[in-house]
Amino acid sequence: MASKGWQVLRYGVEGSEKFMDMLNVKYNIDYNKRIFALRKSFLPRAFLVSDYKVLPTSRILSYMESSNFKPRNTVLFEQNVLSKDLLKQTPGSINKEAGTCKVLLYGPNQVQLKVSASMDTFLVLNDIHYPGWKCYVDGVQTKIYRCNFLFRAIRLQKGDHNVCFIFDPPLVKLGIAVTIVTLFISLVILILRFR
Repeated sequence: MASKGWQVLRYGVEGSEKFMDMLNVKYNIDYNKRIFALRKSFLPRAFLVSDYKVLPTSRILSYMESSNFKPRNTVLFEQNVLSKDLLKQTPGSINKEAGTCKVLLYGPNQVQLKVSASMDTFLVLNDIHYPGWKCYVDGVQTKIYRCNFLFRAIRLQKGDHNVCFIFDPPLVKLGIAVTIVTLFISLVILILRFR
């Protein structure tokens, strides 16, 4: 039984250790022995991938569990996710280094990255793909694709880029607007009642 506040993640099934890598799990913790060890295979929060594969949704998880899937080298997309323009482009060489990616800021509502791509590539951010996130590359909004079943990816051109992911859901703005209107109407009703 784990102590309060601890999260127990188990991964004894072959292939599932890759999922731990993709979730950036940095340490193995043995609660019974009260020891922990650094996992050397964990993936960084954000990285560049030069190759991609498009699969039917029903096959993605089984492919991810297979020994063929190397998340450091290949990013997976569901059919009908990528635009036809991107599908026409030839995937990059998995033997060539795609470039570097440095996390400048990582917060709950914003992620800023400095990227230097040595070729046209995909930037994979191992955070959950969720509606309301927007991405700006050098100040220009770009499309966020769902990759590897539940993470985020964007397409980048060769060169140096400043990338910023911002959580800006329209429902929050709508909620703020409804709250302001409700407060205004309540204030008007109170003024009229006490006049």
